[in-house]
Amino acid sequence: DSNWLLEIVSSIRVGGGTDIEAGLREAELMLQLSSAPKKMIVLMSDGEPTEGKRGEDLIAYADQIKAQGVTIYTLGFFGEVGGKISSAQALMEGIASPGCHYEVSSADDLVFFFEDMADQINGQKYIYIRIACPVDVTVTYNGETLCSAEDDLNVRTDFGTLTFEDSENETSVNEDDRIKVLRLKEGADYDVQIVGTGRGMMDYTIGFMDENGDYSDFRRFENVKITKQTVIDTVAAVSDESVLNIDEDGDGKYDLKLRAEENGYGEEIKTPVWFYLGIGGGTVLLIIAVLVVVKIRKSKKKGMVKS
Repeated sequence: DSNWLLEIVSSIRVGGGTDIEAGLREAELMLQLSSAPKKMIVLMSDGEPTEGKRGEDLIAYADQIKAQGVTIYTLGFFGEVGGKISSAQALMEGIASPGCHYEVSSADDLVFFFEDMADQINGQKYIYIRIACPVDVTVTYNGETLCSAEDDLNVRTDFGTLTFEDSENETSVNEDDRIKVLRLKEGADYDVQIVGTGRGMMDYTIGFMDENGDYSDFRRFENVKITKQTVIDTVAAVSDESVLNIDEDGDGKYDLKLRAEENGYGEEIKTPVWFYLGIGGGTVLLIIAVLVVVKIRKSKKKGMVKS
């Protein structure tokens, strides 16, 4: 009932401090009276709490709610927070269910994120990617591109979105160290390219939803060395494993390959010893075969000369 909702909103008054615990507790009590098969809380805040539970205590309380089967979405309106934006974002991420924190910088963002949540309620699944490091990321699909590079910046397409979060790591003024968060509609194979814009250690996380629409499979690649020459190619798709192909010096050849399986961590793909033994053995056999052929031909030539 939109009219009833408008009346409720118009009756809201601003005052007092920020008590996130009180908001969560009120929502929890409402949901305990509900028989809905899927229960969700959407928490919106423009800052950190000044009253009630704070920090880890607040996150622990949110974990208790989530343990009851409730999904918590958080929306952060932190454009005016200033220097404390990264700690406010970290708190909201901790409160949120995995992959369910959104940063809002405009009214258009707000509309889109609510549409995104509605899609998830209606069964649309998403692939979640979080990249922390001074890099630019580009995703292409079906003629459209999501790109974090300033010259080609595009944060919204028909297949997904790209948002940014502040990093707690200090970086130079010439490096973009913001965390890049991608949400891509499940059902396609997306080509993802990551290009280094500075020096650092990259943490790359890719998450997949289960049949209930909850993120239950997170694959993590940690402490991947990044320079301005680094180029990483990968594919974001539902599969048994995720692989990062890493060109460390930008020469077009992959120097390192990392693989992670369900809820696993990236491990180097090493070529097995038997592969090299097979190549070596095959080379030896080829050389022996050539020598035998040469010897046979020489013998035939000598026989023809004698006759």
